[in-house]
Amino acid sequence: MTSIVGVCLVKNEQNFVAWALMNVVQFCDKILVMDNMSEDRTKEIVDSIAAQYNHIEVIQVKHGHKTHKFIEDYVNSSSWILKIDGDEIYDPVGLTTLRKKLLEGEFDQYWSVQAYSTHVLGINFEKSISFGFVPPDAEPGLFMVNMNSMVKWRAKNKERLHGHKNIVFKPGFSRDRVYCYWKEKSWTESEFKVLHLCFLPRTTIKITQSQDTQLENRLNFIDLRFDRRVRRFFSKNYSSKPSWSVRNYARGEIKTLDILNFGSPINFCKYHPESEQVMQHVREVSIRRAELIRTNKLKY
Repeated sequence: MTSIVGVCLVKNEQNFVAWALMNVVQFCDKILVMDNMSEDRTKEIVDSIAAQYNHIEVIQVKHGHKTHKFIEDYVNSSSWILKIDGDEIYDPVGLTTLRKKLLEGEFDQYWSVQAYSTHVLGINFEKSISFGFVPPDAEPGLFMVNMNSMVKWRAKNKERLHGHKNIVFKPGFSRDRVYCYWKEKSWTESEFKVLHLCFLPRTTIKITQSQDTQLENRLNFIDLRFDRRVRRFFSKNYSSKPSWSVRNYARGEIKTLDILNFGSPINFCKYHPESEQVMQHVREVSIRRAELIRTNKLKY
């Protein structure tokens, strides 16, 4: 029988991690949360959710770029792996329909299914709308993988679901066999859509005013690779280069989209009591950014 496994890698994600997990908890048969030695309350929040759901497992990992090994045993099995980060908020209403389609085998001929994503600059919780960048100009980025399309996927020292060059596919499959919701359906019609909050503050530590008004330049696992840290240290030009997220996600026209089905952090305040403060900070950031966009002064 087909199973759906969520694989979540987090580091200092306390602002939205409860929202991210709770929106997929009914969609997944199992969720593996890998905490990369968070310094804020991320682990505490995740543990409190896992205590309520038997199908959530939490482990701590020292190196985020060595987490692909945790999914390798699912290769060549009737499993779908859903990529989850602490800043990725899926539409739980749409996931109910998507789950039915996956279990019925509607996407079995594909290696991957890409969500319709919006890389969020700001949110108006009262009006249930967000504004941000969308494909095709912005990198889609968010997806789930059919593990039964492969016979082997060993990728040493790679982040989970990375190292695509190491995949050995079954006959008839390739990396081109992708169903893209952002190509096939509108945002409203899509069952598989996600708010990617990569440009909003995900923790209360190390937040500055400039990160609020500009795009947050938090480094991800790609930017933190040893070779890139060395180049950043020795090269003035490289050190001033925007982060991977800014280069790949902050592209194209800014769109405003309905997000009524997604809920909000306050829905899960039992796991994160500071959810209202998080929402208020997002409101303030969003108002400032909306004005900067209006006056063409947003820096990214």
